Amino acid sequence: MAKTSSRNATTSSPNQAKQRKKQAKREAKTMLKLEQIKQDVQKAEQKVAKAQAQLEARRTRLRELEAEVSEVRSPQSHATISTPMNQVASLPPAEGRVDISQDQGAAAEEAEPHTETEEEQEAPQAEEASSNVDY
Repeated sequence: MAKTSSRNATTSSPNQAKQRKKQAKREAKTMLKLEQIKQDVQKAEQKVAKAQAQLEARRTRLRELEAEVSEVRSPQSHATISTPMNQVASLPPAEGRVDISQDQGAAAEEAEPHTETEEEQEAPQAEEASSNVDY
């Protein structure tokens, strides 16, 4: 019986060694897979960071363009609204209007100061120049 127990001990030790080798191989494979997955995760995180940076840059550009469009549209809408308000309606001359008597029309014309036109101002100067010429 003593011999059987020693045989079992020797046979079990090579089995244990084989099992340890198998377990070490599995562990090594698992460690390699773990390292590979860590690298994949790191690459994915870098891609996400890059994509987020691009997204933020594009959002910023979008906001800039929207502000520009708003700025371009804003003066146009104000100009369109204010243009009719700034226009003065032209009225017919006083002679043809019934709400102004002829006396009021003449008084309004007399109240305005008379300014000479360019032709009227140049005519006396031309006469003076021609009179100063010695023949």
